[in-house]
Amino acid sequence: MIIPDGQDSAEQLARLIRERSPAISERVTAFLRTKWKTTERVGYAYVMSGQAKIERYLKEFANSVESNRILDHEVTADSISFAEKYLRIAEVDLQRAMRDFRGEDYPMAVYFLQQGIEKTSTAVALSTGAVPAKIRPFKGHDTPGRFLSMFKTVMGGYLLDVNSFAGQTDYGEKRKAVNVLIYNEGGERLFNWNSFQIDRLLDVINKFRAVNLDVDEAEEATKSILVETIPEAESYIDEFDFTERYRPAEAVTSLYVLGAITYLHENETRYPTERGQPDDYQVGHSLIVHFRKMHTEAKRSHNIVTNFIR
Repeated sequence: MIIPDGQDSAEQLARLIRERSPAISERVTAFLRTKWKTTERVGYAYVMSGQAKIERYLKEFANSVESNRILDHEVTADSISFAEKYLRIAEVDLQRAMRDFRGEDYPMAVYFLQQGIEKTSTAVALSTGAVPAKIRPFKGHDTPGRFLSMFKTVMGGYLLDVNSFAGQTDYGEKRKAVNVLIYNEGGERLFNWNSFQIDRLLDVINKFRAVNLDVDEAEEATKSILVETIPEAESYIDEFDFTERYRPAEAVTSLYVLGAITYLHENETRYPTERGQPDDYQVGHSLIVHFRKMHTEAKRSHNIVTNFIR
């Protein structure tokens, strides 16, 4: 039987993925162990844990195939239109940020960098269905916390690349390092990052990138494994874009880290508060020391999300 086109075909493919998830996950685990050569440095329990994660992911993946959604909300024409609007404004914000940095207006440089990161984050949330199609999916001063929570729990569980589901040691340790810095140092630490901590966080982004599975390679491997285990669906599998969910993964990682560094500086860069004031953002300030690196990462994320939407 060759699964026909249309919604029925999606439902049948989803059912087959659920039914054969143990066999599929075994092959995915073997592929990942070969790719990262982890056989010698992980034990049986670790490999089985990784395989169990893949099985859970496959069942969630089957649900998204069946519903034609990546995340909880339908991605509509409005979702994409709103996301494009946010990206255009974010691009201008990032241009202003660099212009102000070069002009030594450091408070405004940090402010527009933060704004560019926040608007790019909104765009990726809209374009993947992490939030409903609204022109302002987030409102109020708790927006930064909502973004971090969304990236960590909702999008982190679905959009990070294949090896995160395989429980790769390197990947897991880097994500753990981010969580320790963000959640175990008290609320004020999100505001008072020192230069060493920011350097560590930016290094985390680079190490995440180093272990990321190439999207095209993920596509090829996914289709190959699925055809092996569901040969009757070969024609449909060949046409299906299995890696759509992975394409913004690198941006999600970067925006999560950049957001943790910059979100709480939205107010102090413009007016005095109990925590600080615009005059604090001078040459020796940790955000100014690392400004160029953060700006480069923000632009990279912006480009990834822009290409994803197109």
